Amino acid sequence: MQAYQGYYDEGKFETLDGNPITERGDAILIFIKNLSQVAESNEQLAAFDDFMAAVHASGEEPPEFERANLAREIDLFA
Repeated sequence: MQAYQGYYDEGKFETLDGNPITERGDAILIFIKNLSQVAESNEQLAAFDDFMAAVHASGEEPPEFERANLAREIDLFA
């Protein structure tokens, strides 16, 4: 069994590495909606990992951030 990552476009499955799938045979297709969002999420996680690696490499303590409660209600005109 082989697995290929890619996308479905105009009735054809295109692999991400550009290698064509030439053999005929049984196949299983798992359709993932919003593949671009998955890729964007992976890029954001990688960027955060890079940031944390840079913070740790600096030799300084990581910054402390106050926890935000986004569910709280506030009165802007009080």
